[in-house]
Amino acid sequence: MYVYNPVDIDESRLVTNSDIVKERLVFDAEITGECWYLDGVRVELVGSITVYDIVEKTIEYTPIRVGDPDFLKPNGKLETYLMKFKWNF
Repeated sequence: MYVYNPVDIDESRLVTNSDIVKERLVFDAEITGECWYLDGVRVELVGSITVYDIVEKTIEYTPIRVGDPDFLKPNGKLETYLMKFKWNF
């Protein structure tokens, strides 16, 4: 996988993870740590990684919103993955 870093970002057009969680815009944002840039961004290549081990973990949750039925599990459980990786420079 290739890893990129956004550069020259207009912070005023950033929706922070705390805002996404607080406004309940995405049910798993607290887990993913995602944030949104509302404009296009320029990115630079940081490097690449190779995944060498994947551990599956099931977590229970209470859905905040009803989403894609193929993604949300009706039993309130979601599979997550912990990936061990190494950097390739």
